[in-house]
Amino acid sequence: MKKIFNMLILAIVMVLIFVPGSAYGHDVDKVEMVSILEEIIEIADSIHDESEYIADDVEPTVGLDTELMGKAEVVHGVSHDIDRFANIAVTELNKGLDTGEFNNEEIARRITMLRGTTNAISYLIDDIEQETPTSHENYATNLKDDYDRLEELITQLNELAIISGLQSETNLDPLLMGKSEVVHGMSHSIGRFANIVYNEIDAGIESGE
Repeated sequence: MKKIFNMLILAIVMVLIFVPGSAYGHDVDKVEMVSILEEIIEIADSIHDESEYIADDVEPTVGLDTELMGKAEVVHGVSHDIDRFANIAVTELNKGLDTGEFNNEEIARRITMLRGTTNAISYLIDDIEQETPTSHENYATNLKDDYDRLEELITQLNELAIISGLQSETNLDPLLMGKSEVVHGMSHSIGRFANIVYNEIDAGIESGE
């Protein structure tokens, strides 16, 4: 019995010797990445709401500058992208932590898109903070605070991704990808707005009102 026990201890020691310590470290890093991404999702939700108040000129309605409203609408649209990219990355990371097999390219691509879209709206966040009147100043301030925290989290996430070997194989600049994603998102918004206007005009023609 003692001999069997000693052999079991030896087997455990051999496993610990031959399994790279970095594998455990990488899993810890990926768990931390999930935690960061979950906070990013919460911030995306906050950015979504704060930008909407400015984009829609509500609570209160004061007749905000249309260009300011347009900038806020772009940020509002990007909040959906940030939420989507982060959720996909979380799903893939959790799946990998459960199975031991990670879709590295997909995770890396989503993190790259998070970096790109976040960087792409930087100047818009600054413009909104500077141009928003007192009536909506609180929303603009909260938006800037959320964005600053988002930048911090994206930096932390990228550092952990590099440590974990999660780097996208694309040669495209993340900022260029982010700008393209912003334009892509706005094409949906433009189409949606145009459809709303069309339907309202069509309804008015039919009803005479």
